[in-house]
Amino acid sequence: MSTYLVVSNHIAESHELTRALYRTRTADPSADFVLLVPAPPAARLSLAHESSLRDVSRRVATRAASSLRDAGFTIRWTVVTDATPLVALETEVRDHPGEYTGLVVATLPEQRSHWHDYYLLRQAESLGLTLDHVVDEAGYAVA
Repeated sequence: MSTYLVVSNHIAESHELTRALYRTRTADPSADFVLLVPAPPAARLSLAHESSLRDVSRRVATRAASSLRDAGFTIRWTVVTDATPLVALETEVRDHPGEYTGLVVATLPEQRSHWHDYYLLRQAESLGLTLDHVVDEAGYAVA
């Protein structure tokens, strides 16, 4: 069985991410997934009217995991964190050595993504795992 770490936040239910997971499972029929949802930027918190960044992440993770399971994917677990995406990714991989076959990282386009500021993709590449970078051009967001 192969486990892929899916890193996404408010676009975790995007059609682009779902299609990427289908491609991954087609290439590796034994694939299952862990969903890692780091906190959104603080500016998004005021728009979401939530009590904490972790609350926003928790809601996104719950909805996305449910949606992905409904689409037929095996979600082994979800990780909700208020850490930056880079710290969350490094921590998850370090805490589960040898667990992951690859990474699927979903972001907005570079000009709209806060994650590019964290050098997330370069760090992901340095972990020695296959990397599928999914860009949600439409900017799908969970309300």
